[in-house]
Amino acid sequence: MKIFITLGFVIFSFNVTGQDIAGKWFSADSTRIYEITKTQEGFKGTLFSSTRKKDTAGAIVLSGIFFNEKKNIYTGTIHSITDQTSTAVILKFKKKDSSVLYLRLWRLFFANFTLKWYRIVDENNIP
Repeated sequence: MKIFITLGFVIFSFNVTGQDIAGKWFSADSTRIYEITKTQEGFKGTLFSSTRKKDTAGAIVLSGIFFNEKKNIYTGTIHSITDQTSTAVILKFKKKDSSVLYLRLWRLFFANFTLKWYRIVDENNIP
């Protein structure tokens, strides 16, 4: 009986915390690699590397990212590397696929914009 209770607790905790976003991700155009890490202030995303001349590795891209259990999404702030602006962002996966991270942000008051980041599984095989 104790095994079933423990197993039920483990399954419940997994569902509540959502899919793990920590790790390395590459941009849709494959010019940037981002690294998302868990901190005491939630998750933080930094630019790990880039082929763009004006980019600086280590720049903070995401901050204050927390999992919203009611909506089953991550929310926080995304920071632009090029123009130093910040805006609210929603991060989520489609269904149970944790290989593509969708970052939805708002430009101006009415324009939604979605970025796609792809999980790096094998660092020797990045498109």
